[in-house]
Amino acid sequence: MTFLQFLIDFFVKTGGFIIAGLSIYLMWKSRISSYRDILYTKQLEGYMEIAKAMDKITFTLFAVKEKKKKQYLFDRKMDFNEIFYKWRHILPAQLVSQFVNFSIQVVNASKNMDEGSDLHLDSLVDIVKKISVTAQEYFGIEPLSLETKDLIMKLSNPA
Repeated sequence: MTFLQFLIDFFVKTGGFIIAGLSIYLMWKSRISSYRDILYTKQLEGYMEIAKAMDKITFTLFAVKEKKKKQYLFDRKMDFNEIFYKWRHILPAQLVSQFVNFSIQVVNASKNMDEGSDLHLDSLVDIVKKISVTAQEYFGIEPLSLETKDLIMKLSNPA
């Protein structure tokens, strides 16, 4: 082994150790960063706002009179798009793609109404369910069990 090979080998190994140590330090630093908490809070806030707009489209559409459904659907779609474009940059890619899919299904439902067919909300409801599952996985949210709800009620109202 020549001296030049020894120097190259030394610098490559030393550089590897420095890079590994630096990446471990940066990972540790990002885990305790306050920006991470702020971003998570903003993502959750954005998801909740978009979820409310989706609920207005899917679940309150049943209560609207038949003649006004098309205009109602159009108005709520505009509201949804406005809210979605406001928050899309900070949301995870899985949720963004599912929100886009939801928006496409709303447009398809509106076109079906133009053609005179009945409005089928099954596909919209299915997408909303998929989005909620994805959000639960991403945000680490689990629905409360009945036992947990009962325990919370007992603790909040001591007899």
